[in-house]
Amino acid sequence: MRGYDISEHGILILYNRPKGPLESELGVLEEVESVSDSLRALGIGFEAVGVEGIEDSLRILKERPEKIVFNLVESFGRDNLGACLIPELCERTGKVCTGSPTPALIKTTDKVITKGILKANGIPTPNWQVLGPEGRLREDLEGKTLIIKPILSDGSEGIWADRCVIKPGEFEGPKSKALIHELMDSFPYGLMAEEFVGDSEVNIAVIEEGGRARTLGLAEIDFSLFPEGQPRIVDYLAKWDKSSFAYRNTPRVIPPRVSQNQREELSLMAIKLFYLFLCRDYIRVDTRIQGERFWVIDVNTNPDISPDAGFAATLSSSGWDFRDFIGKLAENASIRYANRHQIP
Repeated sequence: MRGYDISEHGILILYNRPKGPLESELGVLEEVESVSDSLRALGIGFEAVGVEGIEDSLRILKERPEKIVFNLVESFGRDNLGACLIPELCERTGKVCTGSPTPALIKTTDKVITKGILKANGIPTPNWQVLGPEGRLREDLEGKTLIIKPILSDGSEGIWADRCVIKPGEFEGPKSKALIHELMDSFPYGLMAEEFVGDSEVNIAVIEEGGRARTLGLAEIDFSLFPEGQPRIVDYLAKWDKSSFAYRNTPRVIPPRVSQNQREELSLMAIKLFYLFLCRDYIRVDTRIQGERFWVIDVNTNPDISPDAGFAATLSSSGWDFRDFIGKLAENASIRYANRHQIP
């Protein structure tokens, strides 16, 4: 199917300009660089523009002539929901962007909405509750190991393995209460307590080709070098702090060390979620694993695609060149632009 001629008209790379020194915010600059290098190698003209909020984004989208937008906007500081509006702004200014549309981004950015949809559709997900200011725990979660998470955050912000994983009986203790108050001050959309399940983590990458979603590959996070008692999670340090033990000792195992039946089950589930949340182009589904059981802990409709991130590693193991992946996203968007006025 013929799309809009991006080689002639070029692409606008839109990204959130970092507001501070946090590694999770600065990471978007690596994505911009890698996408720029790929488009340059493909012979596609582009302009990369950083934005600082919704009004700034709308102004840029109105001013710029490009009709295809490569959307790398992840957040505006702590405003994760605002970043979800970029696809809608593109549509209202006569443009089309890469990645999932606004409704899918909102439903997967808010972890409570995500988990509600998962539960309603019979997809295993750990038990959870929203934490109020009083921090009381529901009876069915008492006696469980818990992990405290911001309801809306990006890049594992606010998650530290040594503080956020709460052992049974410690939730009412002073350290847990101090953590909850600290996080509530930093994350205005609130917190949730989730049952901490599984002993390993498997990520499933999904890509859209020719209007159909397919599993790109599965990757397991290897926690085997973690000492006894250290929670086996990818927290903020493991994701961003290159000097930390967790960052240096969480390599990916591709393919994961699970049974063939479980690989197939996880793959089918990830594709189901792609359609359930009405996603586009690419997503990553994060799961916790215990034996043959799995639980979905995150549906990431805007995953990090920088060269050293998990999605890029899965691309490479599946025989995809990163440049070709970027070209496929641009092609998908150009086809959507060419067909934007067609009635389904």
